[in-house]
Amino acid sequence: MSRFGALGANNNGFKHGYSNTPEYWSWKGMMRRCSDKKYKDFHNYGGRGIRVCKRWLEIENFIADMGVRPVGTSLDRINNNGHYTPSNCRWATKQEQRQNSRTSKLRPRDVRYIRTLLARGVPAPRIGEMFKVSEKNVRNIRDRLIWTNIS
Repeated sequence: MSRFGALGANNNGFKHGYSNTPEYWSWKGMMRRCSDKKYKDFHNYGGRGIRVCKRWLEIENFIADMGVRPVGTSLDRINNNGHYTPSNCRWATKQEQRQNSRTSKLRPRDVRYIRTLLARGVPAPRIGEMFKVSEKNVRNIRDRLIWTNIS
């Protein structure tokens, strides 16, 4: 049996039985970001048109589609300009989310090119200037401390 147990009323009065699970808190945060105009980050989500698909208005459907949240991950939209939908969401680590943020200066193709330049002997400070990132960032790419999923 999953850690969710059977559906039904629980001690907290929730019918769905998912309260206090990591998946519940991810769902609740998603709902709040997109619908609560008083929420501090609403302007980055609902305020710019990001919505939750109708199916996910019910937590049972969200959990059925997303499954158990792996330890060390949180909900991430693959396309940051897209809505919260089964095809546009995943459980991602903090590093994956940083790389996928709207403010990230690098894209996967940039990382591949940086690694090519490093292999050709171009100095890290020069590469940093070219891509407007720190030399430390370039070294971390070289040493595969970041962007580990890009070859």
